[in-house]
Amino acid sequence: MPRRKIWLITEHFAPSHGATAQLMGDLALGLAAQGKRVVVLTATADPANQVFSCLQLVRLGAAPGETPQLLIKAGRGLRFFLLAFCWCIWFGRRGDKLLIASNPPFIGLLGPLLQWRGIKYVFLFQDLFPHSAVLSGLLRADGYLTKLFKLLMGWVCVGSYRTVVLSEAMATALQNDYRQRLPIQVIHNWAVEKALPGSRTQNIFAQELGVADYFLVQYSGNFGRLHDLNTLLEAALLLREQPFRFLFIGGGAKQVELENFVQR
Repeated sequence: MPRRKIWLITEHFAPSHGATAQLMGDLALGLAAQGKRVVVLTATADPANQVFSCLQLVRLGAAPGETPQLLIKAGRGLRFFLLAFCWCIWFGRRGDKLLIASNPPFIGLLGPLLQWRGIKYVFLFQDLFPHSAVLSGLLRADGYLTKLFKLLMGWVCVGSYRTVVLSEAMATALQNDYRQRLPIQVIHNWAVEKALPGSRTQNIFAQELGVADYFLVQYSGNFGRLHDLNTLLEAALLLREQPFRFLFIGGGAKQVELENFVQR
């Protein structure tokens, strides 16, 4: 009897260097190293057609590059949702396991929609949608769409084998939202702790940027709508005459805001 598969559904994967892509890459390779049959469904394009010998990688509706435009992102997410659903219906088997990362948030609906096939799912809830959309001004707190999304996300969480959140505070907030016992598991995101030896003055990257002799404050990741870049920018402004430099690596919805601040 063939081994059952673990289906890892994540919009972001290698060769993307985003946090979700790196975390899901680590997880997929770690599960494969334990002898699991891992199939990754992703919407991340790869012009070089990178191959992982220990796992099966399926790119569905892959589009090159990230975009800060909300409607384009939503369209790409919906396309990935539909293609992933069709793929799992066609190739999924009773006893397979599904791990769904909440990018886009509504991708979690695959879980309850596929349960009739005897496929258990774990939902990795990386932000408390739709609260995150309300806080960023995309949805109204009392709007009908917000209420609908809240009901749907509750359906996903209640039906999951486990709903994984990133902190105890997220677990408490989610539990209070739905006022019923949910199968919540807290697993903190991990970090790569390997560092190359050598001093700052010997670091080629620091030399190229001209920051080898400064105290460096680095922000690396998504410039998202909910991310408080303004506090860091104001701190950089206060310290501009001091031996400090602020380095921002990444991109996203607030990249233009960051560039405009620097120009001003």
